[in-house]
Amino acid sequence: MVPRDDHLLPTNEDPVGEWLAKSLRNLQKGGIQVDIEGQPTAKIRIVDNEYKILVDLIQPTFFRTHEDEIGIFDELKRAREFAQKLTDNGVTLSFLTSGKKAFTLGKEAKPRFSRLITRSRDIQIDNIRKAAKLKKDLR
Repeated sequence: MVPRDDHLLPTNEDPVGEWLAKSLRNLQKGGIQVDIEGQPTAKIRIVDNEYKILVDLIQPTFFRTHEDEIGIFDELKRAREFAQKLTDNGVTLSFLTSGKKAFTLGKEAKPRFSRLITRSRDIQIDNIRKAAKLKKDLR
């Protein structure tokens, strides 16, 4: 029997990604701070009436993911598909580290140079150093 890898990548028919993008559009306003062991770890802020969510990962190492078989091109494909779903739903999702934007997905993404890397109109790398550090911290 040949092992299957199709579970690693969402398809254009990804119901979870679609549900998440639509759900984010329904958020109104507010914020939340996540503390782990008494330490601020992340802040999430919804900008009033703009369909914009800011996620500041204060201590990104707490959100590490396990190493898996997904390569960089597969990760980019997944990010492009999710960012397109955000744009289709009029939502912008920005990831920050230490209060500074690392990258933006969705409606308000205005990639310039980063479009050459991501091949997407829906992903903007705001700060290449912050984005690279964030990716490293999450691994």
